[in-house]
Amino acid sequence: MTRRRIGQLAAAAAAVVLFGLPMAVKATIPNPNQIGPGFLTWLVQGYDECDPMTAPTTISNVAACPSSSGSTKTFRLARLIVGRSGRVVLVGSGFPSVQKVQLKLTVRSSKRAAPLGTFVDETLNCPTATCSSAGVCVQTTTLGACATAGQLPVVGTSMNIEVIAAELAVGVGAPGAGDVIARPGLIR
Repeated sequence: MTRRRIGQLAAAAAAVVLFGLPMAVKATIPNPNQIGPGFLTWLVQGYDECDPMTAPTTISNVAACPSSSGSTKTFRLARLIVGRSGRVVLVGSGFPSVQKVQLKLTVRSSKRAAPLGTFVDETLNCPTATCSSAGVCVQTTTLGACATAGQLPVVGTSMNIEVIAAELAVGVGAPGAGDVIARPGLIR
């Protein structure tokens, strides 16, 4: 190493010790495990629940129900992103032409400032989006736009927000409205 490079490294180390250490001692360092950059998930085909007590058939010795998923419940892939700022983005393809879809998020909020507390879980119904004639769905909205007037304090900027559940359903005004199309999961 050259003398110049050694001098630069020594100066950088001194700067960390002189400026970084006192700040770390004085300030509370956030735990990176508790700060989420956002919520990001793939959405997979949503199937009907199957009660093992009333399942009419078995597959590989496991109770099963026949699928009732029709043509209104198909798509190729979808991605859901909820950013720290409260921005909600849904991107998907392979939907039926001009399919109406509605994103439903179940959130749990807690206050970061006094008085501390956790609010009751709320289901937010985002505005209905219409997919293109090519079956592509792109929706950008906010948690505030998905909330009703009574739910707005729950999605405020001073809140920690957990996304407990997410569902993509057939949109209002479409045949089969409310039927779940997709939920977070593994794509295989």
